[in-house]
Amino acid sequence: MAYNWTSSTIFSSPTYQIGGQSLYALDNNNLFIFFTDWNTGLYFAKSTDGGITWSTPVLVESGEVWTWGIRNRSIWVSSNGQTIYLTYNWWITEEPYPQTIKFAKSIDGGSSFSVTTLISGDDIYVSNSAIDVYGSTGEYIYIVYSQEVPNKICLVYSTDSGSNWTTKIVRSGINATGFLYNIKALSTSKIYISGNFSTTSSWGCWFAKTSDSGDTWAYTDTGLVYDSMLGDALYVKDENTIFIAICAASTVKFLQSTNGGSSFTSVQIDSVRGYAISMWSVANILFVAYPVSGGSQYFLKISYSNNDGVSWINENADTFVGCGYNPSLWVGSTNVFTLHNTGGALAVSCRNCLRLTKIISSLPISSILMYKFRPVVLV
Repeated sequence: MAYNWTSSTIFSSPTYQIGGQSLYALDNNNLFIFFTDWNTGLYFAKSTDGGITWSTPVLVESGEVWTWGIRNRSIWVSSNGQTIYLTYNWWITEEPYPQTIKFAKSIDGGSSFSVTTLISGDDIYVSNSAIDVYGSTGEYIYIVYSQEVPNKICLVYSTDSGSNWTTKIVRSGINATGFLYNIKALSTSKIYISGNFSTTSSWGCWFAKTSDSGDTWAYTDTGLVYDSMLGDALYVKDENTIFIAICAASTVKFLQSTNGGSSFTSVQIDSVRGYAISMWSVANILFVAYPVSGGSQYFLKISYSNNDGVSWINENADTFVGCGYNPSLWVGSTNVFTLHNTGGALAVSCRNCLRLTKIISSLPISSILMYKFRPVVLV
């Protein structure tokens, strides 16, 4: 039997376009989302019934902004749901077009937020921030972001829940351009980052790690070069096993390292053109979510593997017209949640929608999907 994905529109904007979003879930019921309406500002909302109903969105910061940087891992929530961290880039659309990387914090479950500017300046082109937190208390916070003038990728971190910050340069120069970075903290000093770079003729994917809180870094360029690259996602299983999923011009690829990121092997997940990608793992099943162009419309696909990415099963998870943009994926023991938005001229019927695609079950995800992994026996 096949298991059906369920999808619904949870918010829509009458004013402009929802352009970026990030999702965090604590369990089957408690979901937390961070999203933008380009015309009015940045919003936070939560659900306590698995995404059926949602709180009235809280305005984190208002203004007409260009906020492509809100994707995938831009939100973290403590285990009790009270402490919430957000990171985002803020581009004001009026001259001199100041740009900032910001950090927002709530200690009352998202009823209110305080906002801290981590970096600011005119014409420095900062963007692509992502966040991770080590431990359950929220004391150790790690944020990666990029800056184009001059080219560099930076780690900014706090050891006191966001009161004070330290900045380290991850890499600089020609290979520090591009967009969509990811970060994972395995300890207070062991930090892992993936991203992509662009030159005048090609795009590539790279991985970096530090064991001394960013004082020194080891780099690996994965060796994959494309004429365009539209997103990557990072999952660190342990110190030796690192997974990266990428969307390129006409393929979705999966990269695996079993030697701590010193080298990677690759397999193809799908032969489609994706745009942005998210990855998660539970019970040794890997999931990736990505939008694809289906000719006359965009739609959301979710692929999964139970053998560390050696082979994949691809499913159309949501075929609502124009959906799938900028997916943010979260997987629990008995659930899968993907937050994504509609966009572009294709989304005529609901141009400005925020969509939630999900599986919720009383059975473990591994049991629900087991039928798909059963070998075919010929008799």
